[in-house]
Amino acid sequence: MRSADVQVEFAEGPPLLRPEGDELSQAVRERVDELSPWLCARRGGPDSHLYIQAYFRGPDAWEVEHRFGSAGEHYAAVGHQNWETTERVLLAWIAAEPGWRELVDWQKLDFPARQVPVAHEPDFRTRWIGTHDGGQFFGDVTGAPGLDGLMALVHSFDAEGGHLGSEFRPAADGATGERELAGLLDGLSGVAYGDIRIRPFEVVSHGVSWGLIDGTAERDGSEHYELEPQGLGFGAPFDGLYDT
Repeated sequence: MRSADVQVEFAEGPPLLRPEGDELSQAVRERVDELSPWLCARRGGPDSHLYIQAYFRGPDAWEVEHRFGSAGEHYAAVGHQNWETTERVLLAWIAAEPGWRELVDWQKLDFPARQVPVAHEPDFRTRWIGTHDGGQFFGDVTGAPGLDGLMALVHSFDAEGGHLGSEFRPAADGATGERELAGLLDGLSGVAYGDIRIRPFEVVSHGVSWGLIDGTAERDGSEHYELEPQGLGFGAPFDGLYDT
């Protein structure tokens, strides 16, 4: 039985399950033209961001791209490729052959990082998040390896989720931490608690790395982000809920 871990999608018609040999070329001859110009091989299901795709620009002019989960790991082959090279790259990727990336030269494409939704849960770790007149915020009181005690913090973001800055106040215990956090939040105007959408970021303070870190590469291309050092994980289906 043929493995369904890779499906090749076309602009028109049903997908192929892990095509082998001449099957891909035959499908391209029959199903790819100026009006239906693309195919995409995807590993891990229809919503996976682990894929390679080719776009037909002419008989010897194919554009080839591959994505390793997140927007920060999206690459395009340098220049147009003929079909022979394109097919070789596609089949090597489908078969997970070692060294498939070395068949052509690649350049990283600059996409905006994903806006990761974070749901407001009043009784859990995301209870101090929301919007204010200047954008969005994420507040917390947490410990971290290397800290002597706890830390009250507020990360600030613009309306599009870009990180603007972070404020930190050390605290000896939880009660003190919540008072310090309240003081930080008092510095914001128009606070409204609720869901937020933020982009990955990282800042180092008090000897600790803080941020929303893209962990896709460590999960074999399954898009995933970790809020550190709290260890709150966000991944598919990106509904704003975290795992620990």
